[in-house]
Amino acid sequence: MKKILYITIILLYSISYSQELGEYYSSVDKNNKESLNFGIKKPIDFKQKNSAKKGGLIVWEDKNTKVEIFIINIKKNNLKKLKKSEWTDLLKNNKHNFKFIKKSIYKKSDITYQTIDNFPSNLFSYSTEKTNNTILIVVVEGYYFRVNISTSNDSSNFNDFVKNLIGSILFYNQYSDGKREVVGKWKIVKETEGGSKKE
Repeated sequence: MKKILYITIILLYSISYSQELGEYYSSVDKNNKESLNFGIKKPIDFKQKNSAKKGGLIVWEDKNTKVEIFIINIKKNNLKKLKKSEWTDLLKNNKHNFKFIKKSIYKKSDITYQTIDNFPSNLFSYSTEKTNNTILIVVVEGYYFRVNISTSNDSSNFNDFVKNLIGSILFYNQYSDGKREVVGKWKIVKETEGGSKKE
């Protein structure tokens, strides 16, 4: 009896937070050379809809968790001219304020620097009474690539979900000449729509 109860508890826990990732969502638009060419894995069993927000592309959600993806064009000339190494310095040292993020989020967030598929990024993590929240901003090819992830589910698995989702992000244009082979990414790039088909 105890064994059955134990198995039932494990199954209920896994069902309550079974946020696995599926196939790649790819933004490839061959007719629009100005758009950012990226890929990210879609969470299994999440419903997808188009974002109604400015700069928003897609929204994925289930009953507890919401993922939003935005592409925001860098408009200021002094920022457009910055090299990747300069962006890395700014983001590593928290010297850049993203104007589209509320000041209150800066105050309550743990902000960390990360490299996402060879590009500099900041990760904002904070909690409210009702949700756990993560905002990822990657500076890539004249854009701010932004992913918002929030959940009302108070599970330690949320951090793993965030890590896996962020780890799946690809920016295809850097691979288009077939020369850059990044360990762990190259095979994925060649197998998804946006990547170089060169062998």
